Amino acid sequence: MACKLKGDKGDPGDKGDTALTLKIGKVTVGEQPSVTNSGTATDLVLDFVLPDTQTIQWDNYTTTTDLEKKLNGKQDKQDMANYYDAKSVDKLLANKADLSTVASVPDKVDVQNLKTENQQLRDQVTTLSGQLLKVQSDVAAINAKLATLPAK
Repeated sequence: MACKLKGDKGDPGDKGDTALTLKIGKVTVGEQPSVTNSGTATDLVLDFVLPDTQTIQWDNYTTTTDLEKKLNGKQDKQDMANYYDAKSVDKLLANKADLSTVASVPDKVDVQNLKTENQQLRDQVTTLSGQLLKVQSDVAAINAKLATLPAK
C-alpha cells in the first residue's frame, strides 16, 4: 500500500533570470567615442558618442608615397638638416632652372609639420580602431548573453 505525505504549502521560490532586452538609444557626435547604458541592468539602452569625421581635414594630409615623390631629387631624405642658404641656391640654379619651380619645394618646417600631422592622424586612427574593437567586443558579449537566455 502506497503512503502519501502532505505538508504545509512552502514559500514562493525566486523568480529566476529575467529576459534581457537591448535597444539603441541616442547616437551623438563628440570628441571621444563612447558607449553608455542609460537603461537598466536587464533593459539595456545603449547611447553612442561617435567622433565627427567631417572635422578631420583629410585634404591637409598626404601619403608617405606622395611625400616621397614630392621630395625626390629636391633634398637629401637621409639627412634633412642639410639645407642650402638662399645665396647657395641662387648660385646652383643660375642659368639652370626657373626660380619659380623652387618655390614649390617643401622647406624643413613644412616637412616636419607634415610628419607630425601624419603621426597624429595615425595615432587617431589607432585609437579609434581600438575603441571600435572594444565596442564590437561589448556587443558580442551582450549577444552571447542574449543567446543563453530562454525564449519567451
